[in-house]
Amino acid sequence: MTDIDQLLFQDQLCGGTLIGTQWVLTAAHCLDGSRYIRLGEHDLRTLEKSETELTIDKSIMHPDYNDDIYVNDIGLLKLSRPVKYTNYMLPACLPDFNTEIPLYQKCYITGWGRDENGQDTDILQYGR
Repeated sequence: MTDIDQLLFQDQLCGGTLIGTQWVLTAAHCLDGSRYIRLGEHDLRTLEKSETELTIDKSIMHPDYNDDIYVNDIGLLKLSRPVKYTNYMLPACLPDFNTEIPLYQKCYITGWGRDENGQDTDILQYGR
């Protein structure tokens, strides 16, 4: 999916979504002090032309995040400079604040994680 960009921390693999020219939405447990992210990542085994590595200027964790039970596990990363949008790096379209999402609304999910056989994946996966 070209409209959802992933990020790769140097110390651990975490996913994130570009939501503006300088902002990435991610999980709070991924805010471990990493200094770099990689946008446009697809195949972890190779450096592709679509990828851009940027430094992180600031991280913001949800004030009520609980790392024992992962409650409010959400955070923001501010990039050191604005991202130039390309076919591989576009922000996700987020709903307005008051938008009600119907029950059982189909959506997409992306990540590397593990496949149906429990094997780690190097290629970005998605599901609906």
